[in-house]
Amino acid sequence: MLLLYASAWIPKEAFRENLLLSAEYLEEKEDEFHCLQKGNPATEIDNYADAILFNIMYSIEEKHKAVTLIEAPFYSDRGNEEYPMLRLLKERIAEEKEPDTVYDRYWHGMMIFLRPLFVFFTIKGIRVFAGILMVLLMGLLTAALVKRGQKALAASLWIAGFFVCMPMTVMCVEYMPTWFITLAVSLAACKLWKKRETVLCLLVISGVCCGFFDFLTTETVTFAVPCAIVLCIWQKEGRLKGIRKETGFLFAGGMLWSISYLAVFLVKWMLSGAVFEADRAASAIEIMLFRQGGDFTVPEAVLSNIRLLAGFQWIATKEGLCLALLALGAGAAAFLFLYGKREGNELSVLLFLLAAVPVIRIALLHGHSGQHYFFTYRALFASIVCVITAMGKAVDVSLLKKDFRLKGQGGRR
Repeated sequence: MLLLYASAWIPKEAFRENLLLSAEYLEEKEDEFHCLQKGNPATEIDNYADAILFNIMYSIEEKHKAVTLIEAPFYSDRGNEEYPMLRLLKERIAEEKEPDTVYDRYWHGMMIFLRPLFVFFTIKGIRVFAGILMVLLMGLLTAALVKRGQKALAASLWIAGFFVCMPMTVMCVEYMPTWFITLAVSLAACKLWKKRETVLCLLVISGVCCGFFDFLTTETVTFAVPCAIVLCIWQKEGRLKGIRKETGFLFAGGMLWSISYLAVFLVKWMLSGAVFEADRAASAIEIMLFRQGGDFTVPEAVLSNIRLLAGFQWIATKEGLCLALLALGAGAAAFLFLYGKREGNELSVLLFLLAAVPVIRIALLHGHSGQHYFFTYRALFASIVCVITAMGKAVDVSLLKKDFRLKGQGGRR
């Protein structure tokens, strides 16, 4: 919060030109919901949400920094039912239109980085900067995992990144926070895995950062991926304590993460309530409950998210997608039946449990996940990482080698 307040001291005149150039570029060259590959929602950029965030950033008043940071005001041309946010952003900057709406449910913490970045870059430069940083962090995490003897887990991160079109996460400011938090916390977990209390503290930090920076996108990756990494390292070091105890640890970690995440929102709503002299928590919770329901059923939301994974987009019907998932599940079960270990599968069981976390989140907030499936589907990154690693850990390599050796010998005869 102090950093957010400190960022407000940067005068908007310092970044006005770059922000205006960005607004003009987004309106002229892109759309509010812009697909880099036409007709493919997996490549969709949510410029609508970014336009609101940039609008808020420009509307922080120098004389009333603390109040406007809580209010999060922006210009929306109230009464205009279309809400063309890119055009309104340009008008807000070019014509100095007065803010007429507040968006106080979120902290909009990304302003900490955006205000100084826009001093030097336009949105195109910020995307490039974010891309370089993402590749750097992924490389560092890969090296840290390989050093810990987790080559398969490191590979699964890149494979999962392919399935969820990970490069898209740096094309939209709204998408960025959860991925940078996940990579940073995962890197810390590779160093601080020895003490369980420290790991729990990392999950608390992850929850707080996610609530402060995120815009309700793919928050579960910030919990599930670091947990998967820690469990794999514990198994390698002989510190895994069995399914029951580790399930209890994951539950405790999940509760701490959730409490930390929700506490950040509660603090914002309380401060907002003090500013507006109204119960802002009640209105925010009412909106959250609407997001929980909405116009989408649980199966519709889950399937629409899975369909965007690479390899599933060609399946046109729900029935076809269900059959494909059943076939994959049956194939995986048959493979493990033939080549799976008969004991010592505690880690795989725990990873399969973790893989369910993003799916549960999609199901619980099915209204939100169904409407915003084009970015919420990337939460399945954590599920893919966990499933690939669990399958790899469950396979008895000696059985696999023996079978293929025999088949090879039979072929030579």
